[in-house]
Amino acid sequence: VYAVLRMPLPRPRIIIVEPADAACLRDNAIAAKAGDPEAGMKMCAGQTDSVMAGLNCGQPSCTAWPLLRDFADAFLVIGDGWARAGTRQLFFDRGGGCRAGESGAAAAGGLLACLSDLDLTKKTWSR
Repeated sequence: VYAVLRMPLPRPRIIIVEPADAACLRDNAIAAKAGDPEAGMKMCAGQTDSVMAGLNCGQPSCTAWPLLRDFADAFLVIGDGWARAGTRQLFFDRGGGCRAGESGAAAAGGLLACLSDLDLTKKTWSR
């Protein structure tokens, strides 16, 4: 994020992808927009049992939250099926040359979800 912020305008859009069971960043971004003073400290409402283990935190990092809150353009929530699809897409369509787990392939899964359903009003929240 820091490197992108130092880029000249127009900068790339930053889209945060997280599991549906651990959508704490999206939930806290909505709370921050509403003026909630506890935004950034809220736990997610889900069970945090996603296959996206590296993204399964349930609460924002106190170090990363201010940057994500201020500079993320959108928050996208995906289910485990999309993360698995992203993993398969990266591995098989790249001839086995790109190996990533479900957390690492979440962005690819998010892209596949967006391409399959262009009505993102239920999946995303943006500033």
